[in-house]
Amino acid sequence: NINTYRLNTSMKNLFHDDAFDSVTTEEKFWEYLNGDFLVKQNHSPYYDGTEKTAPETRYLVDGANVFIAAARLRQLRILETGCMVFVQNVTNCFEPFNVNIEETKDF
Repeated sequence: NINTYRLNTSMKNLFHDDAFDSVTTEEKFWEYLNGDFLVKQNHSPYYDGTEKTAPETRYLVDGANVFIAAARLRQLRILETGCMVFVQNVTNCFEPFNVNIEETKDF
């Protein structure tokens, strides 16, 4: 469905950026959540400093998507596998997420 595609693309464009890509430790994860992630959810005043009215504050900072409820994060884990990188065998290697390699054990 084209609307689902547009929503997914819009969310990826809004939240998946350089700040997200720089998250490599638990400390940086919390910095990202308390910084860029929250900023992108909250409305900001208009360019002239005028505050937005109640109906307008329901929108994400992109102005195209509306909050329906509180944001939730979902953790998706994948199985750790070995893989070949160039000629070397790397033991700690994670493939892109796929339901076939999802890790489902309790931690």
